[in-house]
Amino acid sequence: LNESGQQATAPKKVVENSKIFLHVGAYSNSDEANNMKARLILMDIDSKIISADANGKILNKVIVGPFPSAEDARKAQSAMQDQGISAIITNISS
Repeated sequence: LNESGQQATAPKKVVENSKIFLHVGAYSNSDEANNMKARLILMDIDSKIISADANGKILNKVIVGPFPSAEDARKAQSAMQDQGISAIITNISS
């Protein structure tokens, strides 16, 4: 209880170096990845394209984030779903 006798609430924990992201898609064609990035820009959502080697082929992954919490990621995921864009919440390690 706090000084006024009310239940004290814990302060929100600040997540440093958050690794919560939305994985929007993985494209073998970089033009498709850039088109998705442009579509997200039109929604005022900043995204990144990460290129990775997958069994000798380059995959261009479109991700959004990091988010300070899973709840923030869910809100962004919902906004994207409203526009017909699927995304998966994921943790990306460095």
